[in-house]
Amino acid sequence: MTQLIIAIVTTHLLTCSAHAQFACDSPLDIRFGSTDVQTLKSSQALTVSAPCAGDQAIEHAGFYRFTAPSTGWYAIHLVPTDPLPWRPRLAVIPSCTEPAAIMFGWPHYGRPLCEEDNFEPRTSASVTVHVEAGQTRLIVIGGDEPGDAGSAILKIAPLGSTLMDGARMLAVGDNQFTAAALEPALPYTGACGVKTEDRMNNASRFAFTPQRSGQYTISFCNSSRYNVALSTSPDLAISTVVTTAYGCLSGGGITAELDAGTTYFVAAGDFDHRLRGPSDVPFSPCQGQPDCVNRS
Repeated sequence: MTQLIIAIVTTHLLTCSAHAQFACDSPLDIRFGSTDVQTLKSSQALTVSAPCAGDQAIEHAGFYRFTAPSTGWYAIHLVPTDPLPWRPRLAVIPSCTEPAAIMFGWPHYGRPLCEEDNFEPRTSASVTVHVEAGQTRLIVIGGDEPGDAGSAILKIAPLGSTLMDGARMLAVGDNQFTAAALEPALPYTGACGVKTEDRMNNASRFAFTPQRSGQYTISFCNSSRYNVALSTSPDLAISTVVTTAYGCLSGGGITAELDAGTTYFVAAGDFDHRLRGPSDVPFSPCQGQPDCVNRS
């Protein structure tokens, strides 16, 4: 009987946590995985100083505390689950007394839940931050406008010691890949108003080491990848970004001079999380082939 009572109480507490709004001085501790969360219109807004954008308001702010088990990059997503979409905002701050955001996520329009066969337009917000082992960060969730509130899923996943840990190695020629419904948002380290944006949302990650020096074209045409960045750094430091491109109407493509034996890191995504569903399309780094430039 005692065990039954404990089980009932525990279940009740876990259920209630999804329907509570946690204040900055009493955040809910969370770990990896998915957590059911909710923003309440009765909660106050929080103003944070967003990198590259100045002061930004998060309406109906709720707070969650994350302590990193190891040093590295962590991808965080806030995905509304209500039948009627609302626009989320997401920020990571050091503490209640230091509200300046380390990273800030705007609402992104698209279909981030398409892996569940739901093709209605949805919104989401994503950030990726670097945290030292044992370091605690506050994750702030909320809405874009006073009317934006509701239920959501807060997802946290480790990327690794660099932004490109786990990047898929590619070879010259067509490489099939599947774009996941929620890829990480990759910040251009040190960027503000450079290369159009300071981050790339919903980014698939690749690595490519050419066997010969020369000019290569990397094309994502006819895919859901609109934007492409090529860097010599696995952390996409802005000083190491070789080139970026937005093009091909239905997918991005870039051309650059690459050195043999050097590993280049390729991020391919979208600035607004627009994803038409998981797409199995060819990625093609190629050299000296006439059909490389304008793939259709």
